[in-house]
Amino acid sequence: MKFKPVTIYLAVFAVAVILIFFFAGSGDSNEKAMNDPHANLPKDDIHSKLGDQTGEMPSKENVSQKFKQKVAELKSILEENPSDTASMKELADLQYMAHSMDEALQLYKKILTFNPNRTDVNFAIGVIHYNNKEFDEAEKVVKGVLKYDPENMVAMYNLGAISNARGDKNSAVKYWQSIIDKYPKTHEAFLAQTAIKKMETGEK
Repeated sequence: MKFKPVTIYLAVFAVAVILIFFFAGSGDSNEKAMNDPHANLPKDDIHSKLGDQTGEMPSKENVSQKFKQKVAELKSILEENPSDTASMKELADLQYMAHSMDEALQLYKKILTFNPNRTDVNFAIGVIHYNNKEFDEAEKVVKGVLKYDPENMVAMYNLGAISNARGDKNSAVKYWQSIIDKYPKTHEAFLAQTAIKKMETGEK
């Protein structure tokens, strides 16, 4: 059983990628979303502003076009200002969510040349390596975060996830148990307890 670290730090990605999730879901809900891409959207300020002037939500084609326009806009900004790490991060997140992992990884790594201690960027790189089953690289990145942020519970949890993905259950439990012992009553401790329970019971 694998516990992907992506499950606890997807929040590192920019709000701009919200358009990518219009068609998220599975089974009947996914089919419904494809037929009516805004059927399951929250009724909040962010999503309500995505409609056109007639009040209609954008179609799948409009979403795709807006995504392409945003990517082109960000690339243009970076051509004029190659050190604009905010735009670089936004573009990297968009490329990640579009499954253009090589482009995303290149951009994330470039951001680190300006600030190697960007935890959000390091985690994003770790996710890419993890999903590519490059566990040594993922572990290296996560341990790098702990060097400048020794109390980072997300990094600790992710080391457990990486160990578990390798089949090293003892190390996984050790990492997760350390969170439970040091930081009880935290969300990360709850996740660690859940992960250990699933490992022990074989629950999926």
